[in-house]
Amino acid sequence: MPPIAGRLKEFRVAVGLTQRELAAICDVGKRTIIYWEMGQREINCNKLTPLATEYDLNFNWLILGLGTMFLENNYPDDLLTNLP
Repeated sequence: MPPIAGRLKEFRVAVGLTQRELAAICDVGKRTIIYWEMGQREINCNKLTPLATEYDLNFNWLILGLGTMFLENNYPDDLLTNLP
C-alpha cells in the first residue's frame, strides 16, 4: 500500500468518517475510496480539496508525509472574537 493510501485511511478514521461519508464529501463513489485506501487507484488530489476546507487537512502531510495531519491555527486567539 502506498504511504498516501495509508494516510488517507488514517485521516478518515481520525475524524470518524465512514468510507461512504468520505466518498460523499469528495464527490466520488464508495468503491473509489476503497481502491484509494488499498492503493489500487491513483488518488485524484482535486477530489480531496473539500477535506482541506472542512477538516483543515494538511496536504503536505497527506501527500508527502510532512508535518502534522491538521493545519496549525496560526491566528491570534482574539482575532475571531473581535470581529465587527
